[in-house]
Amino acid sequence: MSERKLRDPTPTVYELDMLTKGGRRLTLEVSTRVSYEDGRPAAVEGVARDVTERRRAEEEREKLRMEVMEAQRSLLAELSTPLIPIREDVVVLPLIGAMNTERAAEMLESLLKGVTTSGAKVAIVDVTGVQEVDTHVANMLVRAAHSVRLLGAEVVITGIRAGVAQALVRLGVDLKEIVTRRNLREGIELAERITGQHPSDSR
Repeated sequence: MSERKLRDPTPTVYELDMLTKGGRRLTLEVSTRVSYEDGRPAAVEGVARDVTERRRAEEEREKLRMEVMEAQRSLLAELSTPLIPIREDVVVLPLIGAMNTERAAEMLESLLKGVTTSGAKVAIVDVTGVQEVDTHVANMLVRAAHSVRLLGAEVVITGIRAGVAQALVRLGVDLKEIVTRRNLREGIELAERITGQHPSDSR
């Protein structure tokens, strides 16, 4: 190491993990430089500092940062797929913006959790705000309908735009067993008939 350092006298700083005789693990910050005599390299000098606590504090901060990021991600996911109870036994999941595989999975998780918690009989998935879908998202809509049906509820998909409808047909998605309506209003009216509710009943 000394010979290599003498060939390259650039000062270096690196960390070194070591285990003491007592079994304690330490992290040392080692600084080395070449000392000269009469203009010629004579020796390699090194200074080691115990930075174990600093490294541990940095690791704790990084762990906390990752936990905060995960909490923020979970909050954003919850906000991006809000499940809204509009009447007794009826919930609405409005989808807005770009849908990808991850958001589609979050949608399904939010929907199933909400239906289970609320005991809803009808879940309306409103896709009015979705411009386009891919195969994964389309299949997720089908899975959502089938999964919710296993929980004893019905899914009504509303607001399918022409472009989305064409994409579903082009992708060969089977919508025969899925109930759809043109808009959210018609979806709510259908939900009222399914649950036997009427606007006057919910006051």
